[in-house]
Amino acid sequence: MKNLAIYTCAGYPQKNSLLDILPALSANKVRYIEVGIPYSDPLADGPKLQAVHQKALANGIKIKDIFGQLESLNLESKVLIMCYFNSFLQYGAEAFLQACKQAKVESLIIPDLPFDYYQEHYESLFNSYGIGMVFLIAPTSSEEDIKKYSSASSPFIYALSASSTTGSKQLQLSNSYGASQLKSLSTPVYLGFNIKSKEDVQMALNKADGAIIGTAFAEAIAQAKDVKQATNSFIQSLQA
Repeated sequence: MKNLAIYTCAGYPQKNSLLDILPALSANKVRYIEVGIPYSDPLADGPKLQAVHQKALANGIKIKDIFGQLESLNLESKVLIMCYFNSFLQYGAEAFLQACKQAKVESLIIPDLPFDYYQEHYESLFNSYGIGMVFLIAPTSSEEDIKKYSSASSPFIYALSASSTTGSKQLQLSNSYGASQLKSLSTPVYLGFNIKSKEDVQMALNKADGAIIGTAFAEAIAQAKDVKQATNSFIQSLQA
Protein backbone atom coordinates (compact mmCIF):
# COMPACT_ATOMS: atom_id res chain seq x y z
CA MET A 1 0.00 0.00 0.00
CA LYS A 2 1.90 2.97 -1.31
CA ASN A 3 0.11 5.51 0.91
CA LEU A 4 0.58 3.64 4.16
CA ALA A 5 3.12 3.91 6.96
CA ILE A 6 3.22 1.36 9.78
CA TYR A 7 4.80 1.98 13.17
CA THR A 8 6.21 -1.01 15.01
CA CYS A 9 8.27 -0.97 18.20
CA ALA A 10 11.54 -2.89 18.02
CA GLY A 11 11.75 -5.76 20.48
CA TYR A 12 7.99 -6.37 20.45
CA PRO A 13 6.25 -8.72 20.93
CA GLN A 14 9.54 -10.68 21.13
CA LYS A 15 13.10 -9.40 21.10
CA ASN A 16 13.77 -10.46 17.51
CA SER A 17 10.27 -9.99 16.05
CA LEU A 18 11.47 -7.13 13.85
CA LEU A 19 13.26 -9.68 11.66
CA ASP A 20 9.89 -11.21 10.70
CA ILE A 21 7.68 -8.12 10.82
CA LEU A 22 9.67 -5.81 8.57
CA PRO A 23 10.05 -8.22 5.61
CA ALA A 24 6.32 -8.98 5.82
CA LEU A 25 5.44 -5.27 5.77
CA SER A 26 7.78 -4.71 2.84
CA ALA A 27 6.36 -7.69 0.93
CA ASN A 28 2.91 -6.14 1.38
CA LYS A 29 4.16 -2.93 -0.28
CA VAL A 30 3.93 -0.74 2.83
CA ARG A 31 5.71 2.40 1.71
CA TYR A 32 7.19 3.53 5.03
CA ILE A 33 8.03 1.55 8.15
CA GLU A 34 8.56 3.50 11.36
CA VAL A 35 10.71 1.50 13.75
CA GLY A 36 10.23 2.66 17.31
CA ILE A 37 13.08 2.56 19.80
CA PRO A 38 11.55 1.56 23.14
CA TYR A 39 11.82 4.15 25.87
CA SER A 40 10.94 4.12 29.54
CA ASP A 41 8.78 7.27 29.43
CA PRO A 42 7.23 7.66 25.96
CA LEU A 43 5.10 10.74 26.62
CA ALA A 44 3.63 11.06 23.11
CA ASP A 45 2.24 7.52 23.25
CA GLY A 46 -1.00 6.42 24.82
CA PRO A 47 -1.29 3.67 27.46
CA LYS A 48 -1.32 0.83 24.93
CA LEU A 49 1.91 1.85 23.23
CA GLN A 50 3.48 2.67 26.58
CA ALA A 51 2.85 -0.95 27.53
CA VAL A 52 4.45 -2.02 24.25
CA HIS A 53 7.58 -0.01 25.10
CA GLN A 54 7.74 -1.59 28.54
CA LYS A 55 7.40 -5.11 27.10
CA ALA A 56 10.15 -4.43 24.54
CA LEU A 57 12.48 -3.13 27.25
CA ALA A 58 11.67 -6.17 29.40
CA ASN A 59 12.61 -8.36 26.43
CA GLY A 60 16.12 -6.90 26.68
CA ILE A 61 16.29 -5.09 23.33
CA LYS A 62 19.08 -2.50 23.04
CA ILE A 63 19.64 0.21 20.44
CA LYS A 64 22.70 -1.59 19.08
CA ASP A 65 20.54 -4.72 18.65
CA ILE A 66 18.00 -2.73 16.66
CA PHE A 67 20.61 -1.34 14.30
CA GLY A 68 22.05 -4.83 13.89
CA GLN A 69 18.64 -6.22 12.96
CA LEU A 70 18.03 -3.41 10.47
CA GLU A 71 21.45 -3.90 8.85
CA SER A 72 20.67 -7.58 8.27
CA LEU A 73 17.55 -6.80 6.24
CA ASN A 74 17.16 -5.80 2.60
CA LEU A 75 13.79 -4.10 2.23
CA GLU A 76 11.94 -2.32 -0.53
CA SER A 77 10.06 -0.23 2.03
CA LYS A 78 11.68 2.93 3.34
CA VAL A 79 12.67 2.67 7.01
CA LEU A 80 12.43 5.51 9.50
CA ILE A 81 13.34 5.43 13.17
CA MET A 82 11.11 7.02 15.78
CA CYS A 83 12.79 7.70 19.10
CA TYR A 84 12.89 10.14 21.96
CA PHE A 85 15.62 12.77 22.17
CA ASN A 86 17.22 11.25 25.27
CA SER A 87 17.81 7.94 23.46
CA PHE A 88 19.44 9.83 20.60
CA LEU A 89 21.66 11.78 23.00
CA GLN A 90 22.66 8.83 25.16
CA TYR A 91 23.77 6.82 22.14
CA GLY A 92 25.67 9.84 20.83
CA ALA A 93 24.27 11.98 18.03
CA GLU A 94 26.98 11.27 15.48
CA ALA A 95 27.20 7.58 16.37
CA PHE A 96 23.41 7.31 16.03
CA LEU A 97 23.41 8.93 12.59
CA GLN A 98 26.33 6.81 11.44
CA ALA A 99 24.46 3.69 12.52
CA CYS A 100 21.35 4.95 10.68
CA LYS A 101 23.35 5.37 7.50
CA GLN A 102 24.81 1.87 7.77
CA ALA A 103 21.34 0.44 8.38
CA LYS A 104 19.82 2.31 5.39
CA VAL A 105 17.50 4.37 7.60
CA GLU A 106 16.03 7.25 5.61
CA SER A 107 14.86 9.64 8.34
CA LEU A 108 14.28 10.11 12.04
CA ILE A 109 11.18 11.15 13.96
CA ILE A 110 12.06 12.66 17.35
CA PRO A 111 8.80 14.07 18.74
CA ASP A 112 10.38 15.86 21.72
CA LEU A 113 13.17 17.59 19.75
CA PRO A 114 12.11 21.23 19.17
CA PHE A 115 12.32 22.44 15.60
CA ASP A 116 14.49 25.50 16.33
CA TYR A 117 16.88 23.48 18.50
CA TYR A 118 17.24 20.90 15.73
CA GLN A 119 18.01 23.57 13.16
CA GLU A 120 20.58 25.27 15.35
CA HIS A 121 22.39 22.21 16.72
CA TYR A 122 21.74 19.19 14.50
CA GLU A 123 20.53 19.99 11.00
CA SER A 124 24.00 20.24 9.46
CA LEU A 125 25.03 16.97 11.10
CA PHE A 126 21.93 15.20 9.79
CA ASN A 127 22.64 16.57 6.32
CA SER A 128 26.25 15.38 6.42
CA TYR A 129 25.01 11.80 6.90
CA GLY A 130 22.14 12.12 4.43
CA ILE A 131 19.54 11.45 7.11
CA GLY A 132 16.24 13.31 6.95
CA MET A 133 13.98 14.50 9.73
CA VAL A 134 10.20 14.23 10.03
CA PHE A 135 8.45 16.90 12.08
CA LEU A 136 5.02 16.72 13.64
CA ILE A 137 2.17 19.17 13.27
CA ALA A 138 -1.17 19.28 15.09
CA PRO A 139 -4.55 20.88 14.38
CA THR A 140 -3.47 23.61 16.80
CA SER A 141 -0.28 24.40 14.83
CA SER A 142 -0.14 27.83 13.23
CA GLU A 143 -0.16 28.23 9.46
CA GLU A 144 3.38 29.60 9.69
CA ASP A 145 4.65 26.59 11.66
CA ILE A 146 2.95 24.10 9.36
CA LYS A 147 4.68 25.60 6.33
CA LYS A 148 8.02 25.88 8.15
CA TYR A 149 8.00 22.31 9.46
CA SER A 150 6.78 21.00 6.13
CA SER A 151 9.64 22.53 4.17
CA ALA A 152 12.18 20.98 6.57
CA SER A 153 10.60 17.49 6.70
CA SER A 154 11.63 14.54 4.58
CA PRO A 155 10.23 12.28 3.19
CA PHE A 156 6.91 13.49 4.64
CA ILE A 157 5.48 15.59 7.44
CA TYR A 158 3.61 13.84 10.24
CA ALA A 159 0.20 15.41 10.85
CA LEU A 160 -1.54 14.44 14.07
CA SER A 161 -5.25 13.77 13.68
CA ALA A 162 -5.77 15.28 17.14
CA SER A 163 -3.74 17.03 19.83
CA SER A 164 -3.59 14.01 22.09
CA THR A 165 -1.66 10.79 22.63
CA THR A 166 -1.76 7.80 20.33
CA GLY A 167 -4.51 5.21 20.48
CA SER A 168 -6.77 7.28 22.70
CA LYS A 169 -9.90 8.03 20.67
CA GLN A 170 -11.83 7.23 17.56
CA LEU A 171 -10.61 9.09 14.50
CA GLN A 172 -12.22 12.53 14.28
CA LEU A 173 -11.23 14.65 11.29
CA SER A 174 -14.16 17.00 10.76
CA ASN A 175 -12.61 19.86 12.72
CA SER A 176 -8.92 19.16 12.12
CA TYR A 177 -7.06 21.33 9.61
CA GLY A 178 -8.59 23.27 6.75
CA ALA A 179 -10.37 21.54 3.91
CA SER A 180 -7.34 21.70 1.60
CA GLN A 181 -4.66 22.82 4.05
CA LEU A 182 -2.66 19.59 4.15
CA LYS A 183 -2.78 18.69 0.46
CA SER A 184 -1.62 22.18 -0.49
CA LEU A 185 1.79 21.64 1.12
CA SER A 186 4.82 20.90 -1.04
CA THR A 187 5.88 17.99 1.21
CA PRO A 188 3.70 14.85 1.34
CA VAL A 189 1.56 14.73 4.48
CA TYR A 190 0.91 11.52 6.39
CA LEU A 191 -1.86 11.60 8.96
CA GLY A 192 -1.46 9.59 12.15
CA PHE A 193 -2.84 8.99 15.68
CA ASN A 194 -5.99 6.90 16.16
CA ILE A 195 -6.08 5.36 12.69
CA LYS A 196 -7.17 1.76 13.12
CA SER A 197 -9.13 0.46 10.13
CA LYS A 198 -9.63 0.50 6.37
CA GLU A 199 -12.32 3.14 6.85
CA ASP A 200 -9.98 5.32 8.92
CA VAL A 201 -7.28 5.03 6.26
CA GLN A 202 -9.74 6.20 3.61
CA MET A 203 -10.79 9.14 5.79
CA ALA A 204 -7.14 10.07 6.23
CA LEU A 205 -6.47 9.86 2.48
CA ASN A 206 -9.35 12.27 1.86
CA LYS A 207 -7.44 14.81 3.94
CA ALA A 208 -3.78 13.94 3.39
CA ASP A 209 -1.38 12.02 1.17
CA GLY A 210 -0.97 9.01 3.43
CA ALA A 211 -1.95 7.33 6.70
CA ILE A 212 0.09 6.09 9.66
CA ILE A 213 -1.01 3.19 11.84
CA GLY A 214 0.68 2.28 15.11
CA THR A 215 -1.44 1.16 18.06
CA ALA A 216 -3.81 -1.00 16.00
CA PHE A 217 -0.88 -2.87 14.46
CA ALA A 218 0.70 -3.45 17.87
CA GLU A 219 -2.59 -4.93 19.07
CA ALA A 220 -2.78 -7.17 16.00
CA ILE A 221 0.61 -8.78 16.68
CA ALA A 222 0.50 -8.74 20.49
CA GLN A 223 -0.49 -12.38 21.05
CA ALA A 224 0.50 -13.76 17.67
CA LYS A 225 2.30 -17.10 17.56
CA ASP A 226 3.37 -16.20 14.03
CA VAL A 227 4.01 -12.45 13.70
CA LYS A 228 4.65 -12.73 9.96
CA GLN A 229 1.20 -14.23 9.41
CA ALA A 230 -0.38 -11.69 11.77
CA THR A 231 1.30 -8.87 9.86
CA ASN A 232 0.05 -10.20 6.54
CA SER A 233 -3.49 -10.55 7.88
CA PHE A 234 -3.51 -7.03 9.30
CA ILE A 235 -2.35 -5.37 6.09
CA GLN A 236 -4.78 -7.45 4.04
CA SER A 237 -7.62 -6.30 6.32
CA LEU A 238 -6.89 -2.73 5.26
CA GLN A 239 -7.31 -3.70 1.63
CA ALA A 240 -10.36 -5.97 1.89
